[in-house]
Amino acid sequence: MKKKIHTISLLFFLMFCQSVQARTVTIRPYIPSDPIFSTVTVDNTALKALTVRQDGDAGDVLKVDTTSPASTHSTPPVVLSVKANGGNVFVGSGNQITVGLLRAYVSSGTQSGRLRGIDSLISFSEGAIQSGVGGSATRAANYSLAWNSTGTAAELVGLNNTILTGGGATIAAGTITAAYANRAGIGYQSGTAAPASGTIVTGAVYKIASPKNTSAQRTITTNVGLDIDDQAATGITNSFAIRTGTGDVKFGDDVQITSDSVGSDGLITSANNLVTSTDGAPVVANTLTTETDKIYHVEAMVVASETVDHDEAASYHLAGTFKNDAGILTQIGATTVVHVAEDNAAWDANFNISGTTIQILATGAAATNINWSSSFINLNAY
Repeated sequence: MKKKIHTISLLFFLMFCQSVQARTVTIRPYIPSDPIFSTVTVDNTALKALTVRQDGDAGDVLKVDTTSPASTHSTPPVVLSVKANGGNVFVGSGNQITVGLLRAYVSSGTQSGRLRGIDSLISFSEGAIQSGVGGSATRAANYSLAWNSTGTAAELVGLNNTILTGGGATIAAGTITAAYANRAGIGYQSGTAAPASGTIVTGAVYKIASPKNTSAQRTITTNVGLDIDDQAATGITNSFAIRTGTGDVKFGDDVQITSDSVGSDGLITSANNLVTSTDGAPVVANTLTTETDKIYHVEAMVVASETVDHDEAASYHLAGTFKNDAGILTQIGATTVVHVAEDNAAWDANFNISGTTIQILATGAAATNINWSSSFINLNAY
């Protein structure tokens, strides 16, 4: 009986292949000793090797449904694999080659449902991973672009998302309450799917990794973790390059507010630095490297605290003007002490010049451990 069913299925499949004018049909049928995979190859010289079309209100247009194999394979199975050009190299000068094309067109009228171009879900059931680190590299979607060419690429984009409204000059686009080219979040499911408890040790909605495998021979001239083009434009009422809700904003290095005019690097706040003094000898609490033929207005803020019982403390706010003239750094005028407060008058903080570097020198007291926390604010011009 099974043999007869397989024969009938084969005949239907051959009739289908004939309807799309298939030239080559290869079938590896069900084999009890290897029940995991079977192979069907449709080769057509037309632009579309295989077309699946649905009319009416049937279910899935094309459905690939697999059962997880009980055995272990050295090569991980792929549920659906699409290789353009048979996995071979593209040749020619075509303007665009699309490996996968997904399109859906919504007609006029009231649309109350959700339309999703791609809906990807990987769900681990309770106790799905009994041991090991099976979930350590799980990705619901993974996009990679490899440029293995000696040629020049004008632009490489790993993932491109846009939201554009239009339809032609005769169309008056309707109102969109909110449009998000990318929307992401982390947390826990809600409703009946909410877990009783759980712990996310570190959560980041967007993780921007460090540059990969750079060296003296593999270089990047300018690396930007997050590059935002100009957001102000005609027709925009309120323009924000970055806008946040509640929550701290933390920077790990210098913060530069760029000037709109040529001739200045804008206002720069340097990263905080922490050093410890153990005696009355001055220590370098922070440094600011200057550039040739630039003038600097520099402010330094310093906070000091004795480390044993914190019964002694101090704070300083200094201001000074410096110029780097042809590689020689000098101070113009004297340092202005904007603010100073000390429990111990022997402590001190001041500016110092070392080569082309402006230093904050901190002086403590003998046999006393003191933490000095400091930061620069500078505005320069050339």
